[in-house]
Amino acid sequence: DAFAAWRLARGMPAVAVQWGPWAEVGMAARAGTSESMVLRIQPDEGLEAMAAVLSTPSSLRTGAVGVARIKWSSFLANMPTLPPFLDNFKQYKKGG
Repeated sequence: DAFAAWRLARGMPAVAVQWGPWAEVGMAARAGTSESMVLRIQPDEGLEAMAAVLSTPSSLRTGAVGVARIKWSSFLANMPTLPPFLDNFKQYKKGG
């Protein structure tokens, strides 16, 4: 993240990817983490996501992007109120 910010501050292209848990590799796969709110990323899906990130024009990159498979209904059910930055997902919140 800091390296991406450093490069961007100097007019160079950069992006830092905040990855969600992966299915077949990494800590989440080894630990067998729960998928109640965040699903694991299959390797082929991760490669597709990386291709999408890298094919985005550098003028649209702000330095960081998150890639995760979120179960929005489960995730939002744990929030008493929806923060404004999640307004686009309000249709997934039960009762709201």
